Amino acid sequence: MRKVSVVLRVTTPLFMGGAQNTRAELRAASFKGLLRFWFRTLRFDCMQEARIFGSTSEFKDSAGQPAGQSLVLLNVRELSVQKVSSLPKGHEWSGSGLAYLGYGVTKSTGPNGCTPVRECFAPGSTFQLDLTFHPQADPKDIQWVLRSLWAFWHFGGAGSRSRRGYGSIGLEHLDVTGLRVPDIFAADSVRTPVELARLLRGLISAWRNQSTSDTGTDTANGGQNGGQDDEIPYTRFCQGTKIVVAQPKNSWEQALAYVGAEMLNFRSFKRQRNFPDDHDLIADFLTKGKADKAPRRVVFGLPHNYFFTSLPKDSRKASVNVAGGGGESSGRRASPLFIHIHPLKNDKVTQYVPVLTFLPCEFLPAGARISISGEVRGRNTEVKVPVSANDYAPIEDFLRRLTHQGAVEVTLP
Repeated sequence: MRKVSVVLRVTTPLFMGGAQNTRAELRAASFKGLLRFWFRTLRFDCMQEARIFGSTSEFKDSAGQPAGQSLVLLNVRELSVQKVSSLPKGHEWSGSGLAYLGYGVTKSTGPNGCTPVRECFAPGSTFQLDLTFHPQADPKDIQWVLRSLWAFWHFGGAGSRSRRGYGSIGLEHLDVTGLRVPDIFAADSVRTPVELARLLRGLISAWRNQSTSDTGTDTANGGQNGGQDDEIPYTRFCQGTKIVVAQPKNSWEQALAYVGAEMLNFRSFKRQRNFPDDHDLIADFLTKGKADKAPRRVVFGLPHNYFFTSLPKDSRKASVNVAGGGGESSGRRASPLFIHIHPLKNDKVTQYVPVLTFLPCEFLPAGARISISGEVRGRNTEVKVPVSANDYAPIEDFLRRLTHQGAVEVTLP
């Protein structure tokens, strides 16, 4: 039997639930989906993805057989966990940026604190993932699954608001049966942000090269050979990827709050008079009911909301979203910017490093439009406008803001 067991420690509050979303629950299906997602970012090959992780679709293996059952069985179990659903006064999570990044799963308790609004796994909780590989899984299959697992706890997180830094997880212990310890885990002993940046760049660059050699060329469009980085519509590591490793903080709260405060200030017109064109665009919509373009900040993810205290009460709120069918604004677009808080252990002292990863791809399908809606003089009003094709300059400017404060930037060759 070939098996890998990893003990993972929750770094930032993890909001994951089952059928009752208000209750914290670890779900094997969710973690398997995360492995599949990170596999796709590293090696976009639909046929290999279906063969390794399973599929009920038309994808077939090299022998012409349906992909069928997954080659990896994943189980999850709690070890030492603490679940919290609210925090008493005086014990809230501290940092003005935490409530901003935790919108929907936290609520502000004042200018510098917040508390969860639903049950979550508290930082320090530990759990175990067991990955058991099918006899038909070859060494390369196992290698790519483990690379996906490694990418998951270096760039992303799990649960709600994971792209905004919540649900970050770190490796606590690794146990291997029937396999040798993968080099990527043995080498992962960095101590500084610069060392971490070098490790991330070196491994991702090497894996991209190997992905190309494994398939003959980059793969896109259902696993068919062909396609360059800028032609692939799905989130993946590519030449446009930017990784920023910020300076370490003494706690997860400080690290996440720092990123949240910087993002809030950068995106804010009220605080720093940034993006005045977005401000004026939505103000004109709430005044006149007209707009001819989308706000530039849509690339941070949708939906997002506007509120103007300077306008009449019946014309203060607007929502920007992906336009749905039938005149409804029901679509969402997840952010291409991933925030992860990575623990660095050095001389028995743990520091927490924000890692921000920008994975550019097609922002919206061709022909998609943005909905701007709200009450205009008391009447529900909606306009649909085009979106600038993959204009990611606002995200790149935000990352540049962090590098000016000492963060280390990583680009891929």
